Amino acid sequence: MVMPYRFPRSDMSRMADLISHASENGARIVNVSLASPELEAWQGFLDAAAEHSELLFVVAAGNDSQDIDINPIYPAVFSLDNLVVVTASTNRGYLAPYANWGVESVDLIAPANEIQAMDFDGQPKWVGGSSYAAARVSGLVACLMSQNPEMGLSELRERLFRKARRIRGGRMVRHGFLPESQFNREGICASAKQPFLRAEAED
Repeated sequence: MVMPYRFPRSDMSRMADLISHASENGARIVNVSLASPELEAWQGFLDAAAEHSELLFVVAAGNDSQDIDINPIYPAVFSLDNLVVVTASTNRGYLAPYANWGVESVDLIAPANEIQAMDFDGQPKWVGGSSYAAARVSGLVACLMSQNPEMGLSELRERLFRKARRIRGGRMVRHGFLPESQFNREGICASAKQPFLRAEAED
């Protein structure tokens, strides 16, 4: 089951209410394809995410071409055990030119540069960015969880991180690169038909 929520940009204090609602209605994974440099705006999220330790938050690292260990982007830099931070790569594992990185703050890099996704009008559209990388990893986590619904978050994170490979061009994230093959290998991911999503051609 997927539960979409509207981003409460005009009143960020509502993030806590959204997280509580998701938890009360059976959510296990929360995709947060959002990022900004304003710490105060994300305080409600931080408090609620810490309180709801049963939820796994998969968070985008942002698209500012910067090291967020030095220039913090929220909520990606929050130190929470139930947070997975993702940035975008090319299909071959190089950091996308606009994507943020951080050895301490960013966990994974995933293919999300020049991919085709369905737009709001139902038509295919070429997109890219850490928001799409986070969404892809959220789907992979759901596949892993479907194999063992009783799996705890610590084991789930460990299984996810074990799938990462060394990133091309040096160490820029904590755990490494999730190659395209990992998104097609696990459980329901292997049989899912995704005509509107295609990774970029290898360069």
